[in-house]
Amino acid sequence: HFNIDPPPRDESDAMEKDEMEEVEVPEEEEFLAETNESDEDAPDEDWEDPDEDAEVNEDYPLISKQAREFACNVFDLEKLPGNAELLYLSAGKVGANLAGGHGLGYDDEFICGNIVKCRWALSDCEFCREMLEQLHQQTGEASYAQLAEDSRKLADAVRDRIARLRKRVWWSSH
Repeated sequence: HFNIDPPPRDESDAMEKDEMEEVEVPEEEEFLAETNESDEDAPDEDWEDPDEDAEVNEDYPLISKQAREFACNVFDLEKLPGNAELLYLSAGKVGANLAGGHGLGYDDEFICGNIVKCRWALSDCEFCREMLEQLHQQTGEASYAQLAEDSRKLADAVRDRIARLRKRVWWSSH
């Protein structure tokens, strides 16, 4: 019941198409020369990517591994009483927020966003610790106490990372 045929073309449309076909495409080399950045915009040979600076992100591989292991251990818990989804969600968000901050980078323009993501990771880590401590008190299971301790250690590592990143904020170094 819909009219799906293309609209009729008049002579002016046909002429425009013919004119478009006559336009010459620049040679590949000329085209590439036009699209390349000028030498002024090229990065300086001495420029170093701050994301590659070991002093800045030396703790990221370790802390991300620690967050991943913590989340996997929480995900392995079975038959959690209460609202287990919140615990699972928060445990997974710790590593996700750390990765998000790392992905933002360590340049002056982005380091504050990185710190915010780390603070979100810390908040989720603290939530997990509190929930795991409550589960341990309710059930007496040692696995909850162990995970609460793992969460405490992870939170300490995140706090250290935040402190290290804050030292690199542009206004604190001038």
